[in-house]
Amino acid sequence: MSPSRPAARAGGASPPPPVVVVSGAPRSGTSLLMHMLAAGGRLILSDGVRLPDAHNRDGYREHERVRALARDPDARAWLRAEGPGRAVKVVHGLLQHLPEEPGLRYQVLLTERDPADVVASQDRMLAAGGHEGGALSADRLAAVLAAQHGEARALLDGRPDCTCLGVDFEELLADPARVAARLDRFLGGLDVPKMVAIVRCERARASPSDRYTAPMADHRFDDLDIEVLRRRSGEKWQSYPQDVLPMWVADMDFEPAEPIRQRLQECLDVGDLGYPVHPRPTGMPQAFADRAKSKWGWQVEPRLVELITEVVQGMYVCMWQFSEPGDGVIVQPPIYPPFLSSVESLGRRVVMNPLAPSREGYQVDLDDFERKAEGARIFMLCNPHNPSGRVLRREELLGLAEIAIRHDLLVVSDEIHADLVYPGAQHLPFASLGEEVAARTITLTSASKAFNIAGLRCALAVFGSADLRRRFLGFPRHLRGGLGSLGIQATLTAWAEGDPWLADALAYLEGNRDFLADTLRRELPEVGFYPPEATYLAWLDFRSLGLEPSPYQHFLERAKVALSHGPDFGLGYEGFARINFATSRSLLTAGLDRLLDSLR
Repeated sequence: MSPSRPAARAGGASPPPPVVVVSGAPRSGTSLLMHMLAAGGRLILSDGVRLPDAHNRDGYREHERVRALARDPDARAWLRAEGPGRAVKVVHGLLQHLPEEPGLRYQVLLTERDPADVVASQDRMLAAGGHEGGALSADRLAAVLAAQHGEARALLDGRPDCTCLGVDFEELLADPARVAARLDRFLGGLDVPKMVAIVRCERARASPSDRYTAPMADHRFDDLDIEVLRRRSGEKWQSYPQDVLPMWVADMDFEPAEPIRQRLQECLDVGDLGYPVHPRPTGMPQAFADRAKSKWGWQVEPRLVELITEVVQGMYVCMWQFSEPGDGVIVQPPIYPPFLSSVESLGRRVVMNPLAPSREGYQVDLDDFERKAEGARIFMLCNPHNPSGRVLRREELLGLAEIAIRHDLLVVSDEIHADLVYPGAQHLPFASLGEEVAARTITLTSASKAFNIAGLRCALAVFGSADLRRRFLGFPRHLRGGLGSLGIQATLTAWAEGDPWLADALAYLEGNRDFLADTLRRELPEVGFYPPEATYLAWLDFRSLGLEPSPYQHFLERAKVALSHGPDFGLGYEGFARINFATSRSLLTAGLDRLLDSLR
């Protein structure tokens, strides 16, 4: 169907950017469109058309927020403030609740899919929730879908504030480049290559031949030669004898994205290994600000971005500049070991606010955090969290922020895994919660984890105020060490050209995560495990197996597999270990087979 445009507004004033509304039958391909639009920085709300699960306990709860748009002034104000240029997902029956507001326009994508496919996906969804399927027929559903589309189109055609474009799901899967280009012409400002990569991932995941398989494209995620890996000089592959399979330190076995490799090769070809340009003219602060706005809706001031060597270095500088020996520093174990070592080595006092296991995963204990905040000076946040893989929700972050403000805590937020979030969760930068929160927050991040370039040593400190930046820079730059030109070039290239690779890598990692989860549920159901919502790390509770002297030592000696030692992540985690699943499926399978054999 061809899009029809509303008439121009009177007076010649240019209209504000429209709200993109994605409408479709349940499981009709709308979710894929939402992932595509999220890649273009447009997603703000999903209506939650699904059964209750760990990410949406009430199932259809978010329907109420869409309905509220028509009757709640606050909800309409939220849409006006947050909605322009963004996407709201609704089903056909809720289109009538979109408010009619002066100056507010909608561009609507109507999704269509083969009714037989919808029936099959509905049955799978019902079966996953423990319900009986088979109640729908393709003919009956086709009639329902046709009626819904007819009602929706009639409603939209009758509204001068709406323009509509039909998107056929099968056509999208068959020719993603052409459909993504059409969407870009209709909506404008979309990242078409990244959208195409996302569709490729979905198409590969839908293949019945291997439900864990993600697309390979030109990347060699599933084609890793262990002999080549053993030639790498990094600590992952050089810290243990050759008969040990290393699945511990947090970097990936994958080769870097081709644009990064080409850019580094270009530097070598012209001998570009001299002193780098001073950090400020590199363009990196602006590049990160653009990325933060596009991916997370976070407004970053480039002049408040400083290049540093690595995130851990940033932790040490923050500790040194913003606290005194003996001051309390709150951490949330189980936690990435440098969080603990940085506090202890600088003579500060570690204050533990452990994450609390629950049915849905590790949760923040806000009551305990309130108690621990009394007398503390710094709160060290890790989100997405390492090693649990949790992505903290807005309400959790707001609770932490309110307590931090009340007790005047500086927040040092490690968000290095922000690009490695799986569907179903969404990263929210802590400093984006508001001006008062930002004014006490230093965000530490890097492209190193997502794009596997940690050895090039390049990271960023993002300050929520000029005063924080001034105090941080009171620690002399030359004491912090210099920057490498290759790290700067690799990071800029990753952000500019690496997202298609990242989309494929994330889909492959999601398959590895699911493979790991299914293997553990089937073979070792007594091992405690929450599938991570982000990162390529899994935190495993082996306490029920009584492995002596520890799971780490047991598997190293008897399975010849190196995991990360639980106690390194905090006191009380002697029965735990962390596994890194960022490797090929065959090497992951080999590692899991070794673990299982050692227990027989």
